[in-house]
Amino acid sequence: MNRLSAIFLIVFMISTASYASRVISYTGYSAESQEEANNAAMAGIAKQIATQVSTSQKLTKRETKQGASSSFNKNLAVSNQVQSNVFLKGIRVTPKPKEGKKFVAFASIDLDELSSDLRLKIQNNQKDVKQAETEIIKLINQKRYADALEALAALKTLVLKHPALIASLADFYPLDSSFNLSSYEKELEERVIEKLKHVSLSVKDTKEYEITTPTLPSFTVYVSDEQGPIPNFPVFVIQSGKTLGERYTKEAGEVSFSLKNVNFERGPFTVEISANLPPAVLKKSGLDKNLEINYKTKKNKCSYYLSCNEAINICNIIERRLAQNSFFHDDKNKSNVIEVKMSSNIKKSMQAGRNNIISYEIALQLKGRQIHFLKKEKVVAKTEYDAVTKVLETIDLSDFYSQADFLCKE
Repeated sequence: MNRLSAIFLIVFMISTASYASRVISYTGYSAESQEEANNAAMAGIAKQIATQVSTSQKLTKRETKQGASSSFNKNLAVSNQVQSNVFLKGIRVTPKPKEGKKFVAFASIDLDELSSDLRLKIQNNQKDVKQAETEIIKLINQKRYADALEALAALKTLVLKHPALIASLADFYPLDSSFNLSSYEKELEERVIEKLKHVSLSVKDTKEYEITTPTLPSFTVYVSDEQGPIPNFPVFVIQSGKTLGERYTKEAGEVSFSLKNVNFERGPFTVEISANLPPAVLKKSGLDKNLEINYKTKKNKCSYYLSCNEAINICNIIERRLAQNSFFHDDKNKSNVIEVKMSSNIKKSMQAGRNNIISYEIALQLKGRQIHFLKKEKVVAKTEYDAVTKVLETIDLSDFYSQADFLCKE
């Protein structure tokens, strides 16, 4: 045998041994029955798998690395009992001719074949994590911090998924470093936080507004860092725990709000502006200190003549609702007539026990000089009158107040 042939033979033997390490076989014997011989063969397979897995686990201290830390470092215990485990499904048992009085069974299992689907899931998860991290870095560089935080949440799900996959595989397959998952989730989150520490929100041309209706004039919020404007940044406006507006900045880092239904009858007469990001992120980055816009209310006396041909109770509710915002009926003001028209339609009727529950669509129209107010609302009630009164007590009249502002005098 020449030198080249010898080298080839050695390489072939190493390759064969490497492959054979994933194909395990065992011959079982029993003096009682063939079934016991089969079980003995499977037990021998299980014992060999447990030995291989235990040896491998000593070399695999961490299955999921997050930067310099680890979130999954417990030793994986392997049972060598014969049980209905996933790896037993792949064991092929073949009865052999008896050797004297002994029953004989030959068992084998191809661990590579049995674990192929699970190993593919692990590989795909590793790939998905790397792709997600690359995308997050790209989003950070583009200053799309809200999108980066959303992608980070998805990345965390992928990272947490990995230990369960590893645990399933470790039951029957030797692990090595190729199954490790290195994730920089925490480092990327810290990078986003650090970037957000340099972000600031400001209101252009700040001033204290004075309003005569529950509508705050348009104002513009500017979001930037040391390098300039930040586009696609989520900003929202709240008052008394209620969100009044939510928008994203444009390319120039600006976003404008024109708010309706701000507090008018009673305070606080302040709206707060904040970055629409998770509370923990806002606190870590220092963006949890909201901007404030203060305003004053001025209730001018607004005079009109109400022309209402509906039931007296209906007309009284409308007059009372308007008076709550300083719009008062004046018998002498025939030059500013506001005509009331109401309609109701049954949308759906249903029986609930002894009660007949009906879904109505109620429409309120207020029409006058320069005033064309129309609003429809759906409501469930027992009677048409109940439906009408329920809508009138809660209907939003902001558009009417804006249209009828010319009726008001200081």
